[in-house]
Amino acid sequence: LIPTLITTSYFYILNHIHKDDEIEGIVDLMLFTFSIFAVVTIIVSFNIVISGGSRNLLKQGYHQVFGFHYNTVGTILMISIPLGLCRALERGKFWYGIFALLFFALVLSQSRGAIIGSLAGIFTYLYLKRQITTSVVLVALVVFLLGTLLSEPLVALFSQGVETGQLTEMTSGRVDSMWLPLLGEIGSDIYRLVFGYGLFGVVMTDSYVNVSNFFQATHAHNVYINLLIDGGLIMFIPVFLIVTRFLVYGSKIGKDLNSSTYFGLLSCIVVYLVAGFSERQFFPTTDNMMLMPIISLILVFIIRQKGKQE
Repeated sequence: LIPTLITTSYFYILNHIHKDDEIEGIVDLMLFTFSIFAVVTIIVSFNIVISGGSRNLLKQGYHQVFGFHYNTVGTILMISIPLGLCRALERGKFWYGIFALLFFALVLSQSRGAIIGSLAGIFTYLYLKRQITTSVVLVALVVFLLGTLLSEPLVALFSQGVETGQLTEMTSGRVDSMWLPLLGEIGSDIYRLVFGYGLFGVVMTDSYVNVSNFFQATHAHNVYINLLIDGGLIMFIPVFLIVTRFLVYGSKIGKDLNSSTYFGLLSCIVVYLVAGFSERQFFPTTDNMMLMPIISLILVFIIRQKGKQE
């Protein structure tokens, strides 16, 4: 039921949204929704983060209000960053505040993968636009000021494992306690390598039970490993090829469109793919529910452009 509800917006937009003003209206509506979510996120997390509270305390706060893990909160917010940036650079004034609100809430979520992913999305958008203007400088200043305000929590958040240089510490133990055992197990069984273990396959693996101190989770905390475990190569290879083709073709179409909104939407995909190295999933879930209307809007742009070319 949940995946069906999540994908409803995708099919609705493809069938009913076609005009420029309709597309822009949907993007504005999405940013309004993101902003409400950001405000509640700030209310829940501000005192915890500023006072130096643990991420476990933050997780409890989010569970009480949203029923979400802080990584899910970060994932939802990070998808909004390129769109917020797009509106700030194009329209200015009020939208600078929206962008600052979204980015501030994202940082407070304390999800490192989401923060890194959002920064990748910002750079992708600026690369696609291929311009540095006064507005870009102002946005950079906003990001810098927010980072300065939260310097102590951010340093504590991103310094984990850096002093020792241990990758497993930087990933909260996922490398040694999850990723390597899972890859070793699936690599030793050709049948599982090809077909996987099925949805939530991590809990079906021998590693989940037999590996000492296995990172207890229902997914691999890595979108690519998780897809390989769940669906095997028979699912992983087609998805990888489709995503790669989508990005390459989407970038090519973007040169003809030269639309800031389109570039913002495409950058949201990059955000998710980069952040996927530490979390997220490909199958329709709460994490990627806001990605569904974004993908459909990109397809609307592409379909319209192909129609003009024909």
